[in-house]
Amino acid sequence: MRKKMILRLSVLAVFLTLLWSCRSEDFTKTETNPQRNNSDFFKHQSSLYAKNGTDYIWILEEYNKETDFLSQMPDQKGMPVWDKMYAVETENATGLMIPLSYDNETMSSVLFATLDGKNTVTGVRNYDNTILQDIVYDQKISVENREKLFFTFMFMDNRTFGNEEFIGVPKDLFTEEKYDDQYGRIKVSDFTPISEVTVHQEGKLFIGLTCFTTYHCTHHGGGACDGCSECQTTTCTPVILGTADDPFPPNGGGGGGSGGGGTPPIGPNVPDNPCGGTMSAAFYRPGPGCGGGVIPSNNDPCQKTKKLINNAKTKPIIDALKAKSALGGEDGYKIKADGTPTGAIHGASHSVDFGDKTGYAGGYHNHTPTGIPVFSPNDMDQLLQFALAQGNYGNPKNAFIGMVAPNGMHYIIWFNGNYNDALVTFSQDQLDDYTDRYQTRYGMYKPSSGDMDNEAIEKFFFKALKDMGLDKKVNLQRIENDGIVKTIIKNTDGSITASPCP
Repeated sequence: MRKKMILRLSVLAVFLTLLWSCRSEDFTKTETNPQRNNSDFFKHQSSLYAKNGTDYIWILEEYNKETDFLSQMPDQKGMPVWDKMYAVETENATGLMIPLSYDNETMSSVLFATLDGKNTVTGVRNYDNTILQDIVYDQKISVENREKLFFTFMFMDNRTFGNEEFIGVPKDLFTEEKYDDQYGRIKVSDFTPISEVTVHQEGKLFIGLTCFTTYHCTHHGGGACDGCSECQTTTCTPVILGTADDPFPPNGGGGGGSGGGGTPPIGPNVPDNPCGGTMSAAFYRPGPGCGGGVIPSNNDPCQKTKKLINNAKTKPIIDALKAKSALGGEDGYKIKADGTPTGAIHGASHSVDFGDKTGYAGGYHNHTPTGIPVFSPNDMDQLLQFALAQGNYGNPKNAFIGMVAPNGMHYIIWFNGNYNDALVTFSQDQLDDYTDRYQTRYGMYKPSSGDMDNEAIEKFFFKALKDMGLDKKVNLQRIENDGIVKTIIKNTDGSITASPCP
């Protein structure tokens, strides 16, 4: 791994140089009529989003009343995702990055804003996905500056929507970090907070510390990284962030930054498009069905489940829970992202509370001979809590809960929504109601003798999921007694398909 490249891979490299370079609005207006209601742009809950007593959103709103900068932004459709706003504060300046989206799934742009020590706005600048595309494909702009901007969009997309997979990365960028050069694919994850920022040279030089993980192997599974430890590099490094004399590239660079839908130039560094005519709203995101299965996803539950159940740290606790499931009473373990478990958490006869989930990706527990051999509404509620526990820097799709039962059933659920989906909260009355329906259905499905078959149990699970409004937000997998992992899918006609993982 190149140390020189690592020094470039800091979101703050873009962020804090903007403290000096965007002192005035330099937008290119692409829409005469905004496709959003600008009067709603600044709506927010100040009690949640004010920081250190300062409501930056209110300050920006007042600044817009003076300058009408909203009407000048290239992105005239996106609305801000205020709870994902990222702020870096120093003694004399503050920098803000605000993600915008118009479909609640894809980031349409990033709005940068800078304030001085008196919280006076000194500049705002908006980069949409078209401007990003113009810049990163413009070879007249340095590799260093193009990587800075691209990495910033990766960081904000991951922070906002949990996306880790990116395509369309030019061939001369991140040359040792991409795991697929033909399609320009890179996986970047595990962003951690900036631990500190120091300022030198009368506020002109910023130094920060950031950590992140890249996946870069090209020798496993036909050119795709399979999540093995050999293809992951996690690095924490001090980064020099730039000075007033070394600003971020001018808007648009050689590409003009029009934001008007221009196509990138055809050249040796433009990767192939694996998506055919099915394009995502952002050129750096795989579209629906992108690649036709040629390029497997690194966020695939199959890969994650295999890695989890075969982890030397988690396998002993799964075995312990299998033994416990035949005895009565529930035990559980919380598990960190690397597979490290806690000690046993002893629960009640038919429930276990994992407690504070901060710092943990998920948990494993057992059901009992007299319990129901599939996840309960309480389990699904705790899955949401694990998703939220990934915080602003983790991926909520890494949240999971495993369950083993004495009849040989062994299931895992993975959260499959974004951070906002996990914000759903259930009152105790609601959970009690879902549990009543759950137990009533179980009595209807359960045969008079013997165990329920797999399909009946799985239909039962999906009905409970639908009751809770979590349909398509949770992936279900079954682990057979011989260790084969199967992904369970509910078909449109209500039937169940169990597809073996490759």
